[in-house]
Amino acid sequence: MADIVIKTALFPDGREPVDMGELTRWIHTQNAIGHRAALMVAVLIAHARDTYYPEEPSEWLAWARKEFSYERRFCFRCLAAGRLLLQCTAGTLDGCDLAKLELLWPLARQKPEQFAALISAWNPAEHSREEVSAKVAAFLGSKQTAVCAQCEAEFEPTKRKQELCPACEERKAKESAARKGKSTDKILGDLAGLDEPEKQVLAREVAPGVAMRAGCNAIELAFMAVDQASCWADEDFAYWEPRLAEVIESFRYLATKGRAGK
Repeated sequence: MADIVIKTALFPDGREPVDMGELTRWIHTQNAIGHRAALMVAVLIAHARDTYYPEEPSEWLAWARKEFSYERRFCFRCLAAGRLLLQCTAGTLDGCDLAKLELLWPLARQKPEQFAALISAWNPAEHSREEVSAKVAAFLGSKQTAVCAQCEAEFEPTKRKQELCPACEERKAKESAARKGKSTDKILGDLAGLDEPEKQVLAREVAPGVAMRAGCNAIELAFMAVDQASCWADEDFAYWEPRLAEVIESFRYLATKGRAGK
């Protein structure tokens, strides 16, 4: 009985709908409430960025992500939509979702007079996102600009759905490569430091094919590192040659053993 009471309390008015008609109306009402709440969140997010973090976009982003668990992409969508709503009070925008408002923001920012003319004669809420995007593109012309999601600088995108300007894309790629490099170095360092018992444990957990590919890749990586470093002396090669010979001999032994077992 308690479960029924708890579940029923989630319904509007604390009761089940009397029929499908009332259920449908309730859903429409909740959708309207959710839509209005989304617009309000966008306005507040944009207000916070421009009022409390005017010079610290990274701190604004960190605040939004920490406080509300928002994804980076959603934060910048709210920023564009909220800025548009704060700049323009046209009632037709109230029926747009955040994605449409984000599409309209470049036109409102770059050509406010054309934007005002557009929404005075054309209601974007009644059209698809693709149609809104096409209409904005027609007003902006062939050379469209976008706002970088990282530094907020304007740039001309060279590919579809490009969110970062070239400078930020390059910086992001370098940071990603650096992080990957540190991770790879740690992984290889862990492997290099394995003792015999640890190798036995890993051998029971990993698939042979995966381990073989990883080993071959590690050896090829080692050869490339030696070649690029160009600092090994004859004694270094002399030290590792017998170890590699042991590896080849072990492989041949396993191959002979496997054939003999068939």
